Amino acid sequence: MGDACDPDNDNDGIEDGVDNCPWLYNPGQEDGNTNSIGDACECIGIAGNTNCDQANLIDIADLTRLIDYLFISFAPLGCPGEGNVDGDPGGIVDMGDLTALIDFLFISYTPPAQCQ
Repeated sequence: MGDACDPDNDNDGIEDGVDNCPWLYNPGQEDGNTNSIGDACECIGIAGNTNCDQANLIDIADLTRLIDYLFISFAPLGCPGEGNVDGDPGGIVDMGDLTALIDFLFISYTPPAQCQ
């Protein structure tokens, strides 16, 4: 973990200044297409950004928005395709998408299906 001079905001053991994806956990620094953007961050904004924030980050706010859509308000997500986190045919937003987003954020950090 970094200190005040060398922060490590995603706690992956890589200081933000050299981390190719400083806002998401990616300790292996994977970069399959060698464009200096970590694979975990490569496709942010395509699937999983359910709250359509300008930073295109996939975070807890997106999980909250997806839960709201599925169980509380049922209000449209507003970003076509963003809710289809698991990449199933037809783009239906369902429990599989919620599970995929939880997996991405807390368990495997595997990028959403459309990002692989």
